[in-house]
Amino acid sequence: MVAMLLDGQIDLALALRPDDLTPFSGREIFSDELSLLVSPRHPWAGRERVGRKEMQGQTYILYPRGSVTFRLVEEYFLKLGIRTGSLIELGSMEAIKELVKLGIGIGVAARWIARAELEVGSILPIEIRPRIRRHWMVLWLKGRPLTLPEETFVGLSESVGANMT
Repeated sequence: MVAMLLDGQIDLALALRPDDLTPFSGREIFSDELSLLVSPRHPWAGRERVGRKEMQGQTYILYPRGSVTFRLVEEYFLKLGIRTGSLIELGSMEAIKELVKLGIGIGVAARWIARAELEVGSILPIEIRPRIRRHWMVLWLKGRPLTLPEETFVGLSESVGANMT
């Protein structure tokens, strides 16, 4: 989304905060934190947290390399010295959740993404400590005034974001 915004293909982007905000104006909409998501049949099912050693060598299912989420998770693993087993990268959160349900690996995502699955117990959450926080924003190119419909979209996004946490 950020690349499309920079290329002039779109006027607004609802995206995770980029590392470099220099070319953008924007408003933070909400922040979330990532959790480990496991199948109810996973050995960690029902646990609130798992230790660093237990996280070693596991198969993780992540959003694709190059995404902000992948980078945050990768930095987390490097900082704590966690060596993963296999990494499965998928561009669809629905596909990630399905693989987690099947017990193929451990998903890493925000709980709101799997709200329906968490409510029925087809996926179980495990806290990540220290936390991995993400910040969602509506972005546009710096110096470009917003039109009334765009300003309305930003306001609606802020209203929805206030109920996300």
